Amino acid sequence: MTLHIFPTDLPGLEWNSTKAPIFSTRILTARSGLEYRSPNWSYNKYRWTLSFSVIRDGRNGIDELQTLLGFCLSRMGMYETFLYEDPNDNTIAGQLLGVGTGSQTDFPLVRTFGTWTDPNLVAHTVSKVYVNGVETTDYTVVQVGRFGLDTIRLDTPAPYGENVTADFSWYFPVRFLQDDPEFENIFYQMWAQKKLQFQSDK
Repeated sequence: MTLHIFPTDLPGLEWNSTKAPIFSTRILTARSGLEYRSPNWSYNKYRWTLSFSVIRDGRNGIDELQTLLGFCLSRMGMYETFLYEDPNDNTIAGQLLGVGTGSQTDFPLVRTFGTWTDPNLVAHTVSKVYVNGVETTDYTVVQVGRFGLDTIRLDTPAPYGENVTADFSWYFPVRFLQDDPEFENIFYQMWAQKKLQFQSDK
């Protein structure tokens, strides 16, 4: 499955973009006030909010409006998944993908952030793969999940107890959170998009 990549190089993107982790928790409250809580999801999602202060429309041959609005239209609002390269969270070195069992060859791409590990990443570039700290080239990057190349497949199983690590960059698979993104005409051939939201798709 080949997904389109969100255009992150538009110059009108403002600095005050936001990223929020999202969880879903089921809470039952007894008459005494005691709460029983249970997570609905094994892993969180993320929600991004971008704001574009200026989007040029055809001036001097530059048509950023067609790029951004055209991208939104092509996704049919919330319908189609696409890939987003978070400019502040897209590359890691020495990421632990798993520990060898003596028979396992597939190691999904994950990213550890503090004490939390996120799955469901799509490979942008895999630079290096290591088994027990030694670089190997005996691997391929394959698709096991829904959205694209997401797993390192070793040609031979990693020996029992040996760490499999990698240096790589990634995309997040996401979808828009609105069917009707609103673009504002602020000046002649100048537009703005103050709240473009999308979230992880799993």
